[in-house]
Amino acid sequence: MQMSAGEDRGCDKMHILIVGGAPDAVRHLRALLEQNGYEVSTTSNGNDAHLQITDTEAQAVLLACQEPPKQKEGATTALETAQNVKGRLVSGVGEEARLALTPTRKALRGDYAYILGDSPQVVEILQKVEEVAATNATVLIQGETGTGKELVARALHRNSPRSAEEMAIVNCAAIPEQLLESELFGHEKGAYTDAITQHIGKFERAHNSTLFFDEIGEMPLRLQPKLLRAIQERQIERLDGTRTIPLDIRIVVATNRDLQQEVKNGTFREDLYYRLNVVSLSLPPLRERREDIRMLAAHFVQKHCQDTGQSLPNRASLARWATTTRSLSPHRTLSNILWSPFRLKLMPLPKSWITSASGYLSCM
Repeated sequence: MQMSAGEDRGCDKMHILIVGGAPDAVRHLRALLEQNGYEVSTTSNGNDAHLQITDTEAQAVLLACQEPPKQKEGATTALETAQNVKGRLVSGVGEEARLALTPTRKALRGDYAYILGDSPQVVEILQKVEEVAATNATVLIQGETGTGKELVARALHRNSPRSAEEMAIVNCAAIPEQLLESELFGHEKGAYTDAITQHIGKFERAHNSTLFFDEIGEMPLRLQPKLLRAIQERQIERLDGTRTIPLDIRIVVATNRDLQQEVKNGTFREDLYYRLNVVSLSLPPLRERREDIRMLAAHFVQKHCQDTGQSLPNRASLARWATTTRSLSPHRTLSNILWSPFRLKLMPLPKSWITSASGYLSCM
């Protein structure tokens, strides 16, 4: 089994706690993990697992016990209680010694406080961000509208050596096609009728920084060859310019489209796609990480209360319904407007917000 989470990171090795299991299986697991660079501790009694979690710096827990149901239940309860402090419960493995790790955000070293979520999907994305942030690799971020693509782009920039400079952003869907070329590459005075002054484009402004293309799938086909050349050569010429301008930039792009399908459709160049798809990050919608809904709802409620001067409610919770993070934000405004400080309200959401049969927002 190939594992990468425990690669040599000096004092930052991941610490794993093995709970229960047959002695031979535990010895085998411990040897396997230590060979792959993990720090390992063990406990034979599931009921004592919470003490081990408190006393160690375990970031992940391997539940290997095949013990009486009551004791195993005690171990599971203890681990689930502690998951927000140290680690998250890992699947039981029995005698097969099958490992499935789910590390928490505590193993991350970068600044990701503004990205909310403790689900395995979010942690996995942040781990990938941490792996590539310090490099110059081009990153393609894919995901539905509202999944946080720009936040991830900012995380890449903020945790990179280029963070001292402001990240430049180009929204390819918001700039008219006839203006986009000048916006990207700049122009000299007199380049066209309305060019009364020199204009510095986004590429130049991003020198020594990060250039983020939002909605890259909207890039007009006629501009894609010029964009490809600029990314390959790391140099540009302004419109009507005679001087080649070298650039030191990092490229990050995002899209809600299937670019491979766009290539097949002939609306996106294949060579540009492969130039951009050096590192790929696929962001899951909120409906695929529902364990993050409570945290996001609490965040939006708190923000609304700060914005409006209202007192923070004692608790806020969301029942089962599917959406993206961006579509969750309006819900908290409606819920706070209708909420009474003294009683719990249960109200059906507008049909346009609901993609499953049971969609209710309850807010104290």
